[in-house]
Amino acid sequence: MVILVLVCTGYCTIKGVDDLELPDDVLEFHKITGSITGFLLVFRTTLAYDRYYEGRKLSGRILNATREMTSQSYVFLVRKGLSEGEEGEFRQMQEEMRRLSILCWSTMRHSLRESKLGFHPLTNGPPTFYHKYFGGMRDTKKDLFTFEEHWHRDSCRPLIASVMTIDDYHKLNSLAADTRPSSVMTQMRILSQRMSFYIQDSTSFSLNFMESSKEVIDLLKTANRIVTTPMPFAYSHMLSALVFIFTFITPLLYCGPMETGNGWISSLALTFCAYGLLEIGICLENPFGWDAMDLDLESFGKSMALESDVIAVSAREELHLKSINENRDQDGTGKAAKPSMARRASRSLIPFDQQVRHF
Repeated sequence: MVILVLVCTGYCTIKGVDDLELPDDVLEFHKITGSITGFLLVFRTTLAYDRYYEGRKLSGRILNATREMTSQSYVFLVRKGLSEGEEGEFRQMQEEMRRLSILCWSTMRHSLRESKLGFHPLTNGPPTFYHKYFGGMRDTKKDLFTFEEHWHRDSCRPLIASVMTIDDYHKLNSLAADTRPSSVMTQMRILSQRMSFYIQDSTSFSLNFMESSKEVIDLLKTANRIVTTPMPFAYSHMLSALVFIFTFITPLLYCGPMETGNGWISSLALTFCAYGLLEIGICLENPFGWDAMDLDLESFGKSMALESDVIAVSAREELHLKSINENRDQDGTGKAAKPSMARRASRSLIPFDQQVRHF
């Protein structure tokens, strides 16, 4: 555009005219095209922002429903009369549910972003870290780390390698990225049925858990439709053509001699605004991407993992206090009993996002 402006002003300076003599219908066409282009650009940007806002809302609901499944696994009271072995088995199931919920979110993030766009374009793949099962990863710009081969070494936190066993890896590696969340969710549903045998109100637990799990999968499918449904090609192509014609015909109409500089600001400003709005619409169209304005899925996952840790510790603390009060009432001594299994388990809780550092 700058070159075209200089060419037009240079021509006007050499010829000694105030502007280029173009037919009147060209000026009329420019005005009509400007009105149509402005309306279409606003419509395009508004539609893209609606997709961005819907994506933000869907991601929040997915995280809330996933965290709710973890919370349900910890807050429902267990049946009375369980042996210490049965209680320990139930606590292990709770920890397994917490692990699977974070793994489910990681696979959903892969389904929405990494499986479509690959790893972050600036890092060109996962940075260096070491995992017990999956080994290390070199950080070099010479190698291209494809998602299909290195999805389990993703560096986005919470690390998927820290919540995945070797059996999980072999199972998920044989599936397409879009079907992995359903596989993990199936494991969570089966685990919830096993947990229901230890819970007092097993019916409410099963119904609430199944409802939350169904909501997560439905929301994921809706979010995937945002990613996989682009703007119609005919609309995008016509809008790009109109923007090109409108902006690049402007210097031919308004640029005057070099001394006056007429038309410079209008030509460059129109180009900046028109192509800027067009680019904003393109960036907002897919909120689950790597652009600077896209959703920060890593921070969402870290927040959910942290809240899951807090839920687990808080539930264990409450169960420990309840156990102490019951023992005091039974013994009549008023002295605290020895730490229950719930208390001992709460002391050993390690956030899954940090476990990879202990390998």
